[in-house]
Amino acid sequence: MHIYTLSVNSSKMEFYGVKLPLVKKGDDYVRIIVDSIQKSDHSLEDNDIIVIASKVVSSALGLMADMSKIKAGSKAKSIAKKFGLNPAHVQLIFDEADEVYGGVAYENPHFVIFWTRKGGAFEINSGVDIKNSPIGQETIDLPAPNKIAEDIRKRVRGMSGKNVGVLIIDSNWYPLRNGSTGFTVGLAGFEPVKNCTVDENGKPAFDIYGRPVPLARHNVADDVAAGAHLLVGEAGERVGVVVAKHVPAAFTDRPDYEALMLKPNECTIMLTFKPTRKIATRPKWRDAEPAPAAITATKKG
Repeated sequence: MHIYTLSVNSSKMEFYGVKLPLVKKGDDYVRIIVDSIQKSDHSLEDNDIIVIASKVVSSALGLMADMSKIKAGSKAKSIAKKFGLNPAHVQLIFDEADEVYGGVAYENPHFVIFWTRKGGAFEINSGVDIKNSPIGQETIDLPAPNKIAEDIRKRVRGMSGKNVGVLIIDSNWYPLRNGSTGFTVGLAGFEPVKNCTVDENGKPAFDIYGRPVPLARHNVADDVAAGAHLLVGEAGERVGVVVAKHVPAAFTDRPDYEALMLKPNECTIMLTFKPTRKIATRPKWRDAEPAPAAITATKKG
């Protein structure tokens, strides 16, 4: 059992990591999640948030692309040949993206990172993921993730009698930051964003020096996702679920899903970018870090 606690406004917020068995296509993953939580000696309570790694849901729903059936186009083939990549992998990224904003290809080890927009999110490689996917397959994004989260929430309530929040997460990167952090894919049962321009009584909020706070919003969903991501990890940890307790969130049956997103013309970052297929090249992942030994050895062999 993995656990960490964080005190917030004199209350103790707790995150419990729960290991799951390997979830396969067709499995009743909600039952597996609830049973695994119960076996972990931590009961569910009202207003807990069940944080679920998106790969668990994708695996159960069979959201895996068979790479042998992906037909790569000329652009994907050209990029793959130039950078030593699988053409089907590049094509799948293009197929899944709404827009491609360019990328970086690395020569040692061979891999590529594309910045893409898909739906309302700006994410790496259109959500396509090889890691922790069965050999010969790659995971793709969940369709209608908020609906899936709500379906999970209803089933959990039916099994446990508890009204919980549900958060489906993945990892994402942010510009000029090294390493991934948690990222909301879908949610249900709580408001994803808190309006900090007003206080708990709905009156205008002020900072500690008495100035009004005109624009502040608190992204509650991604904050919880980032906290849970510390336990879920990035490799073979098998912590597929985190139970978050005493989270200072506004629980509701009708969350404002749109509050989590900005339109491209409202986002100061997106306004600086234009869709392109330009790819920069780098000899290795990071100048200060050598290629991982396992990958280097495989390449030499």
